[in-house]
Amino acid sequence: MFNEALLFLFDAVLQPYAAILLLRFHLQWLRAPLHNPVGEFVMV
Repeated sequence: MFNEALLFLFDAVLQPYAAILLLRFHLQWLRAPLHNPVGEFVMV
């Protein structure tokens, strides 16, 4: 039971971080300006 809760919390933290990291690399690949709202959110 405790193990499942710990895995859920770990997954809940790791998935958004991975999505933001992939979005950052995608924006760099597109050479999008980082001064737009999405770029500023990703860079923080």
